Amino acid sequence: MSELLYSAATVNNLGIGQSAYQIDNGAHAGLIIRVEQTKQEIDFDNDGEIDQINYKTSGAVIDSDNNVLATTDGTSYLIPGKVDSIMASAAAEGTIDLLVEKARFKDECVHRVLRLKTVLDAA
Repeated sequence: MSELLYSAATVNNLGIGQSAYQIDNGAHAGLIIRVEQTKQEIDFDNDGEIDQINYKTSGAVIDSDNNVLATTDGTSYLIPGKVDSIMASAAAEGTIDLLVEKARFKDECVHRVLRLKTVLDAA
């Protein structure tokens, strides 16, 4: 089984928190995937300190102008967001590297988008 290769893509009209990647190999070579990531900081006990950081990561198959593409029957290649939570104490202690985790969430999103596209195209 081959590994998925992708690289940064140049796309017009990307919004805040959005990045784009072009698939470089395999059946989906040439497709552009948009990943959107937002962050929410939560203070559970209202003591003024962040307790948890939530990253919501969603994605879509897009064109070079950031328009979401769709199947022939009009179903958008847009996946719902997945929320991953990190305890702020783990980031502060160094047991979790936020940049590494954010990159992992983005990578997982690219794979989720391609799996959804495959399923929608087969339906």
